[in-house]
Amino acid sequence: MASQQQSCCGSDMSCSGGSCGPKSSSSQSNSCCQRSNEVSVDIEGVESALESLSLNPYEIEEPALAILLKLISNVIANPGEAKFRTIKKSNPALHAKVLSVHGGSEFLTRAGFRDLGETLQLPADIPLDALEIARDILAMHIEAERQKEEMHKKSEYEEQQRALRERNKKLASEKELLRQQIENDRKERTQRLPSVSSHAAQLHFGANTKGFKDCNPAFNQQSRG
Repeated sequence: MASQQQSCCGSDMSCSGGSCGPKSSSSQSNSCCQRSNEVSVDIEGVESALESLSLNPYEIEEPALAILLKLISNVIANPGEAKFRTIKKSNPALHAKVLSVHGGSEFLTRAGFRDLGETLQLPADIPLDALEIARDILAMHIEAERQKEEMHKKSEYEEQQRALRERNKKLASEKELLRQQIENDRKERTQRLPSVSSHAAQLHFGANTKGFKDCNPAFNQQSRG
């Protein structure tokens, strides 16, 4: 449609209602050219930029989205304030959290901001209704990303709990095996003790023990003398 309007302005045709026809007056020609040069919001480009932003880790994407929403909302709430239409690239926080983030600058340019070198400038004649659509799309994306992150955290938590249960189950099994081994060892020691006692009895342990006197007859004779 844009190419059709541009060719219309440079020919003997004029545009009306989105179609071109023979020029009937100079006013029709001027109206066509104004429409062809009108600044607007690239809605499909905005959605594409949001897809690019979603490729960032959430801890990087989330603050970038929040700042973008604030920037667009400020313009909509204060359409006559020029300061809200100008973004300084030298702003450290803005550069770190938005402009250097994949998809951040793309979103702003798709939303109508023009790159003027040191600044990004939103033209005063940009349609606010188109900007509101971009804001609403951004807000919906933010909510969708938040829910996705919550599900991710929930899934991670459930996986951690499952792993913890498996670990505790394994430890309980190992503890039971160790307890059984200790019990079996105790039973074996108990079973061996009677056999040792019986063997000592069979040898009449202590019955043939001799004293010092028995081993030294001379000592006995001296004692009697």
